[in-house]
Amino acid sequence: MKEVLQNRRFLLYWLGQSISGMGNWMTFVGLNLYVLQIFGSGKILGMFLVVRMLPSVFFGSIGGYLADKYDRKHMMMTCDLLRALIVISFIFIRDIYVFFLMGLLLSVLDKFFLSARGAFIPQVVERERLLDANSLNETTTATITILGPALGALLVGFLDYRTFFLIDSATFAVSVLCLALIRHIHEKRTGDKARPGIIREFVEEYRAAFAFLKGHRTLLFLMLLRFTDAFGSGAYNVALPVFAAGCSRLGLPGLEVDIQKGAAYGLLVAVWASGQLLGSLLTKKLAWLARISHENLFSLSILTMAIGMGLTFQSSWLWVSLVFIFMGGVGDGISNVIFVNMLIRESPENMRGKLFGTLISLIYTTVSAGMLVSGWLIDRLGAAAVTGGASWLILAGMGAGRYFFHRMGITKKDGQTT
Repeated sequence: MKEVLQNRRFLLYWLGQSISGMGNWMTFVGLNLYVLQIFGSGKILGMFLVVRMLPSVFFGSIGGYLADKYDRKHMMMTCDLLRALIVISFIFIRDIYVFFLMGLLLSVLDKFFLSARGAFIPQVVERERLLDANSLNETTTATITILGPALGALLVGFLDYRTFFLIDSATFAVSVLCLALIRHIHEKRTGDKARPGIIREFVEEYRAAFAFLKGHRTLLFLMLLRFTDAFGSGAYNVALPVFAAGCSRLGLPGLEVDIQKGAAYGLLVAVWASGQLLGSLLTKKLAWLARISHENLFSLSILTMAIGMGLTFQSSWLWVSLVFIFMGGVGDGISNVIFVNMLIRESPENMRGKLFGTLISLIYTTVSAGMLVSGWLIDRLGAAAVTGGASWLILAGMGAGRYFFHRMGITKKDGQTT
């Protein structure tokens, strides 16, 4: 690990992306709280989150296509420069439609940037150091996912939004500078110029994936559980800033502590991310210790996530909510690892990329639907009622999935798939 950081090109890349990633998570926390403050509606926040989610459905494949065709370094620099300008623009925008448009453009740039970033590492690192570079990159990403929301909430609490967005914008500018200083990168592999049009390729990818899934019941079971989980996740994402906005005291047993504006939201997101990281790290050991099949562990992790996230919104004590959201994060982390592992195990090599792309797009679509519905309901019923209902929906989906799972005889008694 130490040796890869001695590579000046990778060090500049790593520093820039670490600061830029911190800015991304600061934007996530600050922007959601800002929308809630200036528009004052859970429905509007839900719609805004859906707008931010849409590029994940439509632009992931296009971003990869562009990253293969054009210079990745320049693509990342352009995305970061434009992201910096958009973040500053939020200071001046009050029209809801323009605000939504800027949010959509910001998310599109996020997806293009991530597509280029993942493919850029081999251009700055020697082949024998790729494993170390990727390992450090993933560890840094996990750390930023925990620290970024907390830092964003801290800044929102102590600064006005104008200063917050200026600082946030500066993180993207630093990333542009670091990338500009990278010289003598390895030649990238040129994309296939004879590839079919991106739209046609996208449609064919979906068609092939659906044809495969129709005859594979284990993956259909996974999809049912994942989609109910995704719909509930949409509700939790909208409810979290609404719930956190009403938390002004930490409320430790025997000790009441005032907290700054926005701090509760940052704490909740950071603690959830910590649980998710722990769950992903413990998955293999838990499967070995419990001696249960991956299918059963997947169901238990969904159960843990639904209960933990549902109870997060039921307590008036913030420290209790932090405990439950950590529990929900652990379940979410385990389910993510198991889902990916089972998808890899059950899908042939020539279908794997198509299945990943198709399922991820469908999951993001389901999350978006959950955000739209829950945003409208939260204004009428409150965050606690809506998230409680979402948790029951996830549990019902899991029960129905397991019933049909065993009824169709997808698994043998030893837990191995047939």
